Amino acid sequence: ISKYGDATRANDITPWIPSGTIKVWDDIASDYVPVEGLVVKVKNSSSPTYRSFVTDENGYFRATISFVEDVVYLIEWKNAGEWVIKFGDTIPAVTVSSSIRTALNLNISPSSKGTYYAATSYRGASHYWNYADILGFTAPDMGRPIRIHCYDSESSPTQHYTGVFWADDSRQETLPDIEVYCKNRSTIYIIGTTFHELAHVVHYIAVGQPRYNNINLSQKIIKESWAEFIKCYLIDDYYTYLSTLTGVDYTYRIHNDVYTWCDEYLCYTTYTPDIWNWQSWTYTPDPELHEYTPLIIDLRDAFNQKRWYNEQGFSATYAPDDNVLISDNAVIEELVFTTGTIIGLKNALIDYVENTPNLNFTVSDVET
Repeated sequence: ISKYGDATRANDITPWIPSGTIKVWDDIASDYVPVEGLVVKVKNSSSPTYRSFVTDENGYFRATISFVEDVVYLIEWKNAGEWVIKFGDTIPAVTVSSSIRTALNLNISPSSKGTYYAATSYRGASHYWNYADILGFTAPDMGRPIRIHCYDSESSPTQHYTGVFWADDSRQETLPDIEVYCKNRSTIYIIGTTFHELAHVVHYIAVGQPRYNNINLSQKIIKESWAEFIKCYLIDDYYTYLSTLTGVDYTYRIHNDVYTWCDEYLCYTTYTPDIWNWQSWTYTPDPELHEYTPLIIDLRDAFNQKRWYNEQGFSATYAPDDNVLISDNAVIEELVFTTGTIIGLKNALIDYVENTPNLNFTVSDVET
């Protein structure tokens, strides 16, 4: 006899396996893409106890035990011990289903706002944590969950910024460590801002709060240029990974047009610089924006902005003659964190060149 009375219901006592696929809209892919490594909790509708299961690289999950009743699915947009995402100031980012007896197949669209913001920022946080070590970087780790708050507005009500890391480990638990302003922002912008602010977290942990916050313009340039490097590098890495996973090349969509130019020896094909890859060096009258330079990107890329501008017939006044290429990300991270100023970075680079054999650049290249 079922809980519904004298009538029996076969479905109510027949074991079944909950499963599902979690995907979110991505502007670059122009499609719904999988959310990997997400914990999906499942419980019988009459039970208070959830069981946890994790999505794979295709966003798919399947319970490893059977259930008898209808179930409730619960998604908390967080990784226990590492980060937690909230909607606005106070609401934990949680997605809950009604009591159902079917698979949970979610295609999260931008119209859902808070859930879309959380899922998109989650992808950035997850990729940073999961692949930092593989790529030679340090993962963001404050020894407690990092609080990432996603807002349905274009910028802070009091200041004009689209993302911020507050760099204060003593902040109240109700306050965010990171704010991401998501309204009318593209997928790549939300993910990129998440990467950028988490890069600040890593820098902050490496050098300590007093040194991180007590800085002059030269130090600000290093700090923001480091975060810009991580943003660009991880965006490229994420979409390369996604392309491999799906068999569809998304990487060309995050870059400007490809062009080819030749010197007296070889011809080169590369992307026109933009804010998502090999950034252009630009001048702006806004002094705050001078801090966001491709200085650290130039240590890693194989792109010479001055040569490109000259080849295109543009002014190269503000573009460096960049022949420096360090292919070891761990070296770049150490150089940035142990120096902190432009002159300090330059001197450290010279020391690195003088003590590292078989590099493809010289002290002269650094001084240039």
